[in-house]
Amino acid sequence: MASRNDRTDTGKVYVTEAGEKVYGIMAEFVTPADVYHAAEQVRDAGYSKWDVHTPFPIHGMEEAMGIARTKLPILAGCGAIAASRLPTSCSGG
Repeated sequence: MASRNDRTDTGKVYVTEAGEKVYGIMAEFVTPADVYHAAEQVRDAGYSKWDVHTPFPIHGMEEAMGIARTKLPILAGCGAIAASRLPTSCSGG
């Protein structure tokens, strides 16, 4: 689930009982609220390379993960307005 260059704040590397490096962690939660709060805690801990997978969208998950809003809707709207101003090539006659 999360990665911070394989090191904790203390500089230790997480390893399994067999001595192999741990590259990821997976968790299961009962409610969407639990997933949301866990995402906030991971974000607040400073992890940067992690993701959340759910079988359905959870409202506000992007904010809980610290993902900035995209500017794509604004650009698409500007493109639609500009396209509506273009002359049409249909001529009746």
